[in-house]
Amino acid sequence: MKFVRVPKNQEINKQTSRTKKSKASPAETSALAAMHMDLDTKKWAKSILQQNGRSGDDVSIEKLMDRCNEIWYVQQHRLETRIKRRIGRLGYEKFINRKSPTGKPVLLPRGKPLERLAEVRKQAVTEALKECLRTGASGGSRIEVQLTKTPSLVQYKSCSGENRDVYGGAYKGWAATVDIHRLTVPEDWRVRVLKKGLDTAGGMLTLDAHPLERHGDIELFEAVWVQQGRGYSGTMHRGVIARFDGEVFHGENIEAAIKGVSRKVRARTPSQPKGPYHISIQQFVKRYSKYNHEVSIADAVDSGSCEYGILSWCHTVGIDPEDDAVPMSRILEAFQQSPRIEVRRAVLHSVKRNRRTLQKSL
Repeated sequence: MKFVRVPKNQEINKQTSRTKKSKASPAETSALAAMHMDLDTKKWAKSILQQNGRSGDDVSIEKLMDRCNEIWYVQQHRLETRIKRRIGRLGYEKFINRKSPTGKPVLLPRGKPLERLAEVRKQAVTEALKECLRTGASGGSRIEVQLTKTPSLVQYKSCSGENRDVYGGAYKGWAATVDIHRLTVPEDWRVRVLKKGLDTAGGMLTLDAHPLERHGDIELFEAVWVQQGRGYSGTMHRGVIARFDGEVFHGENIEAAIKGVSRKVRARTPSQPKGPYHISIQQFVKRYSKYNHEVSIADAVDSGSCEYGILSWCHTVGIDPEDDAVPMSRILEAFQQSPRIEVRRAVLHSVKRNRRTLQKSL
């Protein structure tokens, strides 16, 4: 008898289901199972048996579903055996280009392999830039990344442009500001910077980093980085990045970087389960909003922050770095906008300094 495939949602004919039918033989059960390898419900199995003129009792249903599972496991075992044989013969698994489920061919991205690789590298730099620098002016942003093999060509420039297609109505044709970022990074930026965890070190974009000799446990890198400036601008700096015990410090030279990162580690409060370094941002702001004194640039420096990091954070949150001191409420408001660990340290240092001043006055 020639069997037919039964759709999953096909309703059972009540007239045919009432007639007495013979049970499916083992060969017939195997044939039906091979035609319905995606069988997953008893209701569907009963419909398959009855529509093909066989009894849909519970025993026949169980046999059909068990046979489907057996065939599936046999096919998987055969597939694994073929793969092992190919690996044993070739030393690797040969890729088989199969058709997509929709029947349409699977197309590779446009461009040659080297062109596609260059786009992946540029995209990684673009994502790091958006994380560190301010973008998104009213007219949009434009990020132009160039790859180079010459370290001396590494650079960053920012400027503004105009976009007259943004506004409409009575303002049609008016100029909207576009922030433009042009940077040149090494061709192997992902290996030299990204994989070493220096891409956004200290909240600044690292363009290039050359490893130097360690100073004990302190890692040193001759680096080029970009500091957030006013508005959508950025400033490029060359110096040394020191990394030690999870802390990062940007310095003009090796001596300044080593002293800075050492001071940063010493200034840390010992880890406590519910200390000020282990509570949430909201809890930290609520706890220290009761203090009315000011936080100064000296507090940030004494707690271990580098000059580049201080200026970058101030420009990010809109605080004028030329102000020697800022009210605690403004600092906590900016901390919610850009919560860096250095800000916590500066706040805690200012609280301790204020307490010592009060004690001396009493």
